[in-house]
Formats: sequence, C-alpha cells, structure tokens
Amino acid sequence: MPLKVTLFLLGFGLSFLAVGVALGVWGSRHAADQAARAEALAPIGAAALEDAPVGAEVLVEGLVSPRNPALFRDFVAYSAEQYRGQSSGSRPRWSTVDTVTPPLLLEAGGLVRLANDDYSLQGAHATYQDPGPLTRGDLFRESTRRYQGLVAGGAVTAIGTVVPGVEGNELRAELVFAGTRDEYIAGQRGSAATLPFIGAIFGVIGAAVAGVGLFFLLRR
Repeated sequence: MPLKVTLFLLGFGLSFLAVGVALGVWGSRHAADQAARAEALAPIGAAALEDAPVGAEVLVEGLVSPRNPALFRDFVAYSAEQYRGQSSGSRPRWSTVDTVTPPLLLEAGGLVRLANDDYSLQGAHATYQDPGPLTRGDLFRESTRRYQGLVAGGAVTAIGTVVPGVEGNELRAELVFAGTRDEYIAGQRGSAATLPFIGAIFGVIGAAVAGVGLFFLLRR
C-alpha cells in the first residue's frame, strides 16, 4: 500500500478515535454537569433578580416578550445555516453562517432584560427553510439557507450572572434555551446518557482504521 494512503488511514483513524473520546468522555461529562448546574438553581423572576447580588449565578424561566422586535420573519433571535452540497453518503451538508442573539426582554413576573448579545442559543421554537430544491450557491444564485430560533411568546430558560444595568439589575446570559428548565435538564441528561454510545462508535471505527494504517506502516 502506498505510504500516502497508509498515513492517511492512520491519521483519519486517530482523528475519529479522538472525536469518540471527546464525545464519550468530555461531552457526556459536560452535559451531566450542565444538568446538575440547572437543577441546583431555582428559577427566579424579575423581582428576585432585582434583589439578587451583583455577580450571583441565577436561572430565569419565562417567556420571550412581544416587545422584542422580529429580526427575520418571526424570529427575535436565530441562527442561520447554508447548504454546502451533499456528503459522500448523499446527505445534505450545512454550515452555520450567521447567529443573531440580541439582548432580549423576557417576561418572568415582570420584565427581565438580558445585558449581552453573545449568549449561546440552544434549541428553537420555530424553523424556516428557503423554499424550492436545495441549491448550492454559485456566481448566479445563492445557497439555500435554513433558520431556527426564538419567537415572541415562546418559553425560555436563561442561565447567567446578575449585572447592574441602567434601570436596575440585568442578566448577563451564558445560555438561552428554547424551553422550560425541566426540558433543559431532561435534554442534558439525555445527552449525557447517549453520548458515550456515540463516542464508542466513533472510537471503534477510528481504532479499526488506524489499526489498518499502522499494520501496513509496520510492514514497510
């Protein structure tokens, strides 16, 4: 077997093995930690946020306020992906091209204002995809895009720290999840349970491919 092919198999296999370990160990542990973190934080509303000390970690569970302007269709915050063609398995490939996360207003027994625009947006209330067949862009046409995000009235859970604002305390959000606290915890628990199996699949494939590459390398 040519040396280039042997080295490719070895590198490809080791890469798959590394992904498997990352998903099965780090990914699972991170999801479990996030679930435990949310479980330890009782939901608070606007009044409790105002009385909370600056720097405290809090969880706010509420609704997206209709006071937030729609930025694209009905979305008040969203991520956009662009079609990149098909994989070798004839599956569509998408890549994130834009994430819009403005400082939102949430309704939680009053108005809660998010202080930042760099929070992690997780989950979605709604999705939208450009109509027509999937198209990969060129000089004459644009690639198909799909969107997912938050809409007014949707349930949300935000976790972050208390910071002072112009009109009182605000929440510097680390993450905003499209759903309730219980749904967020259940999702993280589910990920913690399934990621080791997914990681094991990647690890077995990676080890097998790397083993073939190593075998032919040692035979040279």
